[in-house]
Amino acid sequence: MKIRLVNRLLIIAFLINIFLIPTNIYAETISQPLVNVTANVRTGPGTTHPNVMAGARGVQLSAGHKVTILDTKAGTDGYNWYHIQFIYAGVSYQGYMRSDLITIYKYSLDNDDEFVATSKSKGFPDSYLPGLRFLHALYPNWQFEPLMTNLDWQSTVNAQSATGKSLISSSRDVAYFSTEPGAYDWDNDSWKKFDNGDWRAANKEVVAYYLDPRNFLNPYNILMYEELSYNNNYHTTAVVQKILDGTFMANTYVHEGKSKSYASTFIEAAEKTKASPIHLASRVRQEQGTKAGPLVSGNPYPACASYINTYNFFNVNAYGKNLDEVICNGLAYAFREGIFGRPWNNIYKSLMGGSEFLASSYINKGQNTMYLQKFNVSPQAFYDVHTHQYMTNIEAPKSEGATAYSSYKDYDILEQPLTFLIPVYDNMPVETTLPTKLGNPNNYLKEIKINNKSIASFNRTTQTYNISIPPASSVTIAAPPISSVATVSGTGLINMPDTNNRVEIKVKAQNGNMRTYTLNITKDDSIPITSEEILYNLKLNINDNFISGINLHTSPQQLKAKIEGTNIVVSAAVKDYNGNSKVSGKIATGDTITINNSKEETTYTVIMPGDVNGDGEITIHDLLIIQKHLLGLNNLKGAFVKAGDINKAGTVTIRDLLKVQKHILGVSLIY
Repeated sequence: MKIRLVNRLLIIAFLINIFLIPTNIYAETISQPLVNVTANVRTGPGTTHPNVMAGARGVQLSAGHKVTILDTKAGTDGYNWYHIQFIYAGVSYQGYMRSDLITIYKYSLDNDDEFVATSKSKGFPDSYLPGLRFLHALYPNWQFEPLMTNLDWQSTVNAQSATGKSLISSSRDVAYFSTEPGAYDWDNDSWKKFDNGDWRAANKEVVAYYLDPRNFLNPYNILMYEELSYNNNYHTTAVVQKILDGTFMANTYVHEGKSKSYASTFIEAAEKTKASPIHLASRVRQEQGTKAGPLVSGNPYPACASYINTYNFFNVNAYGKNLDEVICNGLAYAFREGIFGRPWNNIYKSLMGGSEFLASSYINKGQNTMYLQKFNVSPQAFYDVHTHQYMTNIEAPKSEGATAYSSYKDYDILEQPLTFLIPVYDNMPVETTLPTKLGNPNNYLKEIKINNKSIASFNRTTQTYNISIPPASSVTIAAPPISSVATVSGTGLINMPDTNNRVEIKVKAQNGNMRTYTLNITKDDSIPITSEEILYNLKLNINDNFISGINLHTSPQQLKAKIEGTNIVVSAAVKDYNGNSKVSGKIATGDTITINNSKEETTYTVIMPGDVNGDGEITIHDLLIIQKHLLGLNNLKGAFVKAGDINKAGTVTIRDLLKVQKHILGVSLIY
């Protein structure tokens, strides 16, 4: 009986222990490797190996980028290297990165049901939860608040993509640049340069990626959403100094005969403005870089040398079409007397006044995160949404956030109860990525030539052409692309075995996009056509070898191309009144046009009604010449008298004089 009782007691104790065991004993630990600094990805373990390439550029991953570690190998440089897999611009790649450049975060998502429920009740969508849960597991003291913008996602992307509103460094892949009107010239394959020339307008994919908070819910980037209020518990001089180390602001400057540190000045500015000194210091570092440039050197700048001992640390009002304009506008603002303690004629005044400008104009006006100073989407902001945005650099919030993170980490500030305001939009997509097709997108042709003659009707957006040629066994086709990095196939010596032949010219852009131009080439025994037929098809008028009906300001090259474009065998040449070849300027009265259709050659003299002095224009000079002709002081002859007979009455009259007068006054144009 005692044995049975003992056994029962043991079983009961075992069952009690099962229920008393903490449930998280089975908690799954998650490992999340993140890149901790911007670094190259190599094809092998060591710096002797080349970069992994995406399109024409080597891959660089920035802090916060997720990777999967496949293996560890000893590098040729003595370091351990991780063999990693990662997603870059929507495409999966593999490569190698030094192990100390990747931090492996280990965390558990068990027992965060209350956090998830609270986050949902606040209004965070499910798609935000993976990133928020990760951050909460790492830093449970942090508070995350949704900023309900009540803005439609696509409408917001469109507004923030307006040309010039969101810029990206010219060092980025051209696939990141906008090709909208005003940002890109398709005919010349050139992007508009903004600010000092080192910036391009970002396209909608790039804007969407940097606008989407879900892409930056990681320790390195989250601080772009930190509420930027001053907290003297952890906003110390030492923390600010860490941000300034390695820059021209790392040491001291002289103010009123005494040495003063930049770090202590930022703390003083924070106490006055109630703005985070970390943010103030990070903003200046972002604006000025590590070396003192023209806006903070105090030295005269050549383009506006009158601004001496003038400082603008925050680049307030520093904008323009080129570097000189940017710097001079910034110095002019700092030089003038006005609010925020201007003129900023010493370092201290510029730092204090610029901090006051930033705080009073942005932080204290509802744009109280780095993100909101780039993307003003807050319904609580003083200014209308999408206006009053401090920066155009679309990567600035991410960059400034990473700078603040480094400082916070070194001084254990990350354990503080930081508050983050994270925007939420209506109708958000499942995800956003940077452009997946890297490289130049231009796959247009500049022109198409058959047997060295251009197709006159060619337009880069027109992809099909019907062409007649005399019987021939082959033709030579040339079709240069607009972009030098595009490739073309289907050109060269092309056989013409049939009466009707189809030729396809394929243009492949650097990013892989294809465009096909189709030539339907028909052999025709009936050509060449006569010169009269050519001019009739062009709706030009012929009368006794005089030609009229040409538009004013037509260039010789334009007229030549139109005539030659009517048939593959036709050629044309333009000469001026004195018989000299004319390839530039404007078609004028007295010019001659010679048309050769391979069988015969015909020359016509040009009449441009109203142009009686042969300069291709209708001006006061023509009016005076007609007036003298009517008075018998200087008689017009040949093509010039025909040009003066605007009414086609057979002679020049006062009515023709009045027509020229009305044309000059813009009352009634001849053309």
